[in-house]
Amino acid sequence: MKKGARFTTLAVALALVCGLVIGAAASNGAAQLIQAYLTPGRSVKYEGEVQIMKDEKGNVIYPISYQGSTYLPIRAIAGLLDVPVEWDGATQTVLLGAPVEGVDLIESFKPYTSYKTDGMVQFVQNSDKKTANAGGVEISHWIGFWRGYTWQDKEHTTSFNLGGKYSTLTFKAYAASDVTLTVTGDNGQVLGEYQLVGGQVPQTFTVNLLNTTQLSFTRTAPEKSTGGCFIFDAFLK
Repeated sequence: MKKGARFTTLAVALALVCGLVIGAAASNGAAQLIQAYLTPGRSVKYEGEVQIMKDEKGNVIYPISYQGSTYLPIRAIAGLLDVPVEWDGATQTVLLGAPVEGVDLIESFKPYTSYKTDGMVQFVQNSDKKTANAGGVEISHWIGFWRGYTWQDKEHTTSFNLGGKYSTLTFKAYAASDVTLTVTGDNGQVLGEYQLVGGQVPQTFTVNLLNTTQLSFTRTAPEKSTGGCFIFDAFLK
């Protein structure tokens, strides 16, 4: 099914906000209590196959009937159609599809490799409620590489599994001292290599991912270099 048709199907089929609330929106935006019915006897077919819809905990969920219409949980159907969906609680908004700037790597994926931290934080998301300063720019979520005089290893790597879904990555990088930052893909293929000058304002880079499954960042520092190196504002498309 083409992408446009998928979104048309989504728009027609879905009404409940992430399966969280059964309610009818009043003109003032307030939710109203309604009487609706779970309909386990009704099935959903996609491209000829009956689908078993489940929530995030693995529980089976069923269509809901209300005033002659059938309503389906938006998260389950978005997952079925492979359409990204998020819930913005602050604005009470369902976010369908990839955002204009792309998918936030640091918020959407967690690294599956780790490296020596010496007690320093290496991966921070917005939900961690921590901030850092990267060359005069305050950042709220980042990948951080650290090195002290006592460390023997000059090279640190962290990796993500992207599932081969993206073609480009745009990110900013800052280093307190001179380092080399290398971005690699599947089988160690070098996608980009950058020389970061210590103390320079954050630089923006765009990498052709070639739909790689594994994405790795490697920071290589010379002997006796100190200070942090940050990767932030990293968006996938």
